[in-house]
Amino acid sequence: MRTEEVRVTFKTSDVSEFIKVMDERNPIYESVEKAQSYGFTSIPLPPTMPLIVYKQLDIPWTLTEPVIHRNQECKYHHQMYINQTYTASIRLDEQIDRKSYCIIKHSLLLFDDQQNLCFEGIYQIVCGGVVI
Repeated sequence: MRTEEVRVTFKTSDVSEFIKVMDERNPIYESVEKAQSYGFTSIPLPPTMPLIVYKQLDIPWTLTEPVIHRNQECKYHHQMYINQTYTASIRLDEQIDRKSYCIIKHSLLLFDDQQNLCFEGIYQIVCGGVVI
């Protein structure tokens, strides 16, 4: 099962706000010129920034209590930049039902316009169950 896809573009202002909240002081996020001086083609996205896409996705399944975060892994497959549009969705990869609980694994996926997988956020959650 998978959510519907959404198109998302990370703007300069989004990155500025994100690095301020995260107290990130790396100069590559300050300007295109500074990013280019470090070998980037433009301002890159901070490593955990793609996770904010969760707010824009309508997840068609509901987890029942208790919900416990078990494990998280973030993989960058291609560098992501400001002012580029990406397609995002969440895929329910695995659901293991136990006696009184369930273990699910789902992945946040972001692709560029050439359909290259750029970011993969993999999560394992222990919960009371999954309602679809």
